[in-house]
Amino acid sequence: AAAALRYPPLRRCPSGAPGAAARSFAMAAAVAHPSAEAPAFEFTSTECAEPAWLDGAFLEHEYATVSWRKERTKTFREELQSTLAGLARDRASIEALTAELATSERLREEACRAQAAADAAREAVCKATEASARRSQAAAQARDRFVEAKKERLEKLRAEQAEASKANAAASERLADIERLLGAYTEHLGLAVSRASSRTVRVAFTLLDARRPQAEFAFTIGLGAAGTYVVGGCAPALAGEDLAVLERRLYNAEPSEASALPAFVAGMRRAFRRSLEDSESQ
Repeated sequence: AAAALRYPPLRRCPSGAPGAAARSFAMAAAVAHPSAEAPAFEFTSTECAEPAWLDGAFLEHEYATVSWRKERTKTFREELQSTLAGLARDRASIEALTAELATSERLREEACRAQAAADAAREAVCKATEASARRSQAAAQARDRFVEAKKERLEKLRAEQAEASKANAAASERLADIERLLGAYTEHLGLAVSRASSRTVRVAFTLLDARRPQAEFAFTIGLGAAGTYVVGGCAPALAGEDLAVLERRLYNAEPSEASALPAFVAGMRRAFRRSLEDSESQ
């Protein structure tokens, strides 16, 4: 059939055609219908073939060619439609793949941003961890220094407490001695000391007058604004010269001097005694 398409449509042999043309028509008809019964044809004859038989052969050949062309065209159309459908499916697949590729690219970009954020967060955590470690180390060092300072302070405090205990013991012992001394003075010399005000004390003596043992001879002594001693309130009154001498000795001594005040009190007792003797002699 493919070979038949290359042949031109068979036409009826015209009368008076050469014998070669008649033989060509007859050969084409025989090739188109090899099984058809046809009258014997002498290919070497120069006579033209029977016109009626050749017309049938030509028509059948023409019909077969047209049918083949229709079928072939239908087949080509179906194949073309199938190919177009396949191309449409491929195009849809390509568009879907393009969309998936765009989605994948977007997801990749988001993943890159998320990775960058994670790296930044990890770096921030690392920095925070390092800073926390430095703070912990500094806190540990400060704690060690504090513990060491506390230990030194406790040792110093224990030493101070021991010294204070020794000082308290010495002060208690001294106070006991003073109380014993005051007790002896009170018992044998009639000395009595009492508070007259916040910065002044009253010193009184008894047992000076044998006729009146309970008669009091007293004076007050305190600290002035300049830190010096102030003496007053003598009863009975003493001679100005005796009191002036005792006050001068007291003023010339430092207030922190331990023997200055007892010496002044003893001098006042002797002055009261002389004053009593002078009044009795008169």
